[in-house]
Amino acid sequence: MSKNNCLIIQDIYDSAEKFGRENVLVCFLDVDNWTKEKFGEDPFRDNKKNGKKNDCTWVAIRFRHIDGSFRRAVFKFKKVLTASKAKIPAKVEKESAKYLNIAFKVMEPDEIRGGDFVARIMPTDAEQAKENARIESNINTYYENTKTYFGALDILNASFMRIANELKEKSKKDVGFTVKKNKSSPTVAVFPIIQTTMKDEESEEEFEIEPIARIKLPSGSNTRKIGIDMYNYESKSRTFKPIVYDARKMNSKNDHEPVFAKVRVGSRLVHLDIDNAGSFITYKSIIGGTFEITEIIVSTFGISMATRFRELFVRRHKTKLIEPPFTKKDIIDLNDGEISDEDDEDAVLDDDADVGDDDEDDQDVDDDGQKTNMNESDEDSD
Repeated sequence: MSKNNCLIIQDIYDSAEKFGRENVLVCFLDVDNWTKEKFGEDPFRDNKKNGKKNDCTWVAIRFRHIDGSFRRAVFKFKKVLTASKAKIPAKVEKESAKYLNIAFKVMEPDEIRGGDFVARIMPTDAEQAKENARIESNINTYYENTKTYFGALDILNASFMRIANELKEKSKKDVGFTVKKNKSSPTVAVFPIIQTTMKDEESEEEFEIEPIARIKLPSGSNTRKIGIDMYNYESKSRTFKPIVYDARKMNSKNDHEPVFAKVRVGSRLVHLDIDNAGSFITYKSIIGGTFEITEIIVSTFGISMATRFRELFVRRHKTKLIEPPFTKKDIIDLNDGEISDEDDEDAVLDDDADVGDDDEDDQDVDDDGQKTNMNESDEDSD
């Protein structure tokens, strides 16, 4: 645990070993006497109980730590490769998009090689051997870290599926809210964070695919800029905070201090937003930071888990405030001890960013209980 009370990926594996893969996340079904005084929030928030028309319920969840305590599910990770750029969910109009998705999968070392991950030509054989070894070491690190990260997401997904399947069997009398909110549907759909199947549009038959995980990159409630709304309990108001940092610009020249990510649009550098973030967070970018699981959403479309990035440090793949939990040492490590501290050129808005994406049909549910499509082919070309 860090001084920011942030969990690490190893905590997920440790809890899975002690409690079982399906029991690392808990909700009020798993805990006796879930109270706001004990957990900091009510067991669930229900729109119908609050007199709102939209029938949606948000179920609070916690992470079961190996020491037996229940903690907010905020996890720090380092040196993980993206399997897609940041992109709008499939078949969602740009104008109505509230967040972006970043996809992850386990890429073998041979898939990782290429692009930025190629040894530079050095003047001597000895220097070349050293450079080749450095690149191979980095590639193996990215492979192992991404594999470990994906495995942790798989554990969290197994735990979510257990909770969702238990909720499906509960009546309003059992839990205090309606789980089967769509009366015209024979079943309650469940949307995992890891996709393992795809449906053929013509035959409507499902077939297996290589597992893909997606985590949301949020935007502010009143802006299309990438970030989150931080709540101030004293003023009882929300302040927007960007959450993506440019790791390449966090070097010795600025003492590795945080630098918000920006994209050049015309002659101006602008903060990341729904429209331009994919030009900065690209396929095979190296990322680190924190992600959080805030709640389980029960809506007319089914049951989903709200999983989003809270902070993201990105070393952009260039080929085609509270103290951050990431330390200066982490940033130096993320940059792989590059020989030069020369400033990286700015990312430029790619007007053709979505050309070549093959978006298929599947669905996700956003944090407001609205349905989006998420069955995407996420392998952007190098």
